[in-house]
Amino acid sequence: MNTINSKILSPVLRLLYPKREWLLLAAMLELLHFSIWQDFGSPLSRALMLVHFGFFLIWQPVWRGDEKITLFDGVLFIILTLGFVTWMNLWLLSAWIILLTGICGGRVIINSQERNSYMVVLIFLVTELLMVCVPKLFNIEIPRYVSNLISILLPILPLLTVLMPSGTRERSLQSVDFVHVAATALLISLLIAGSLLNMYRGNTDYVIALIESLIAIGFLLILLSWMLSPRAGFSGFSQLWLRSVLNIGTPFEKWLQEIANLLEQQNSPHEFVSAAMEELVALPWLSGAEWEATHSKGEVGEFTKYETKIATDEMTVSLYSYYPVGGVLYLHCKLLVQI
Repeated sequence: MNTINSKILSPVLRLLYPKREWLLLAAMLELLHFSIWQDFGSPLSRALMLVHFGFFLIWQPVWRGDEKITLFDGVLFIILTLGFVTWMNLWLLSAWIILLTGICGGRVIINSQERNSYMVVLIFLVTELLMVCVPKLFNIEIPRYVSNLISILLPILPLLTVLMPSGTRERSLQSVDFVHVAATALLISLLIAGSLLNMYRGNTDYVIALIESLIAIGFLLILLSWMLSPRAGFSGFSQLWLRSVLNIGTPFEKWLQEIANLLEQQNSPHEFVSAAMEELVALPWLSGAEWEATHSKGEVGEFTKYETKIATDEMTVSLYSYYPVGGVLYLHCKLLVQI
């Protein structure tokens, strides 16, 4: 009987394993949604929120899977979680959703498929915040047909992330850019404040004020993107922004520690170079690498159309990334290859 069950479960587990991150994320978001909609503040709502935090701890992208959590960090997380559930209110909930939106928006995206999935996640969180939490917090009436439509469509969005192709590979390194986390959280806060200010100042409907604020912030983001684009000719703005990528996706010193560990584990220079290249490709913004030296050559990962060739005295390395490499990021690649 156990043999039969294992034969049935093995294909299912192999099918679900690549989707484990999205399954955890979908379960976490669904629990958050039903905690808000099922009599918010009731014992059932608090229980759902507690389970939500449990799924968040499993899914969270800040600590690596093989990294040990200190006793202090574990106790602090338990205290904060219990305190949140005990004194749960709309202010705390809104702050948590803003933080969660920042974390999801700060993920280092490695391909367009993953970007689409996280866009769905951001739409879910922002809609939950703007159309549910903020109206309840400020006693704003939302049209019933809008509220009914949101209650039907919102639970479907997390399930779409599981069904959508993501192409997510194993992340061996921290994959959150904290600059993007802060920028996303501040942008959402600005959108909330702008919508409320526009509503009270112009004495207009909340939904209309929200749409006007979305349009204004959209134009602002388009303008900033144009100014930061190298094609626009504003190289100074681009160089200032690219300073933040020296630690893109992972603290630089943590990556150096991984290379130092490989040096102790490998028995030959060829094995060390191969293992080091695999560790290099593990960086979220790199997809593959190809190298050629006097006594060693090989390739690892996937090749894309964005190739960066770097030559040293001993070897030539071609790095393949998910987007064009230039400016400070090119110098960062050169430093990694030299190491």
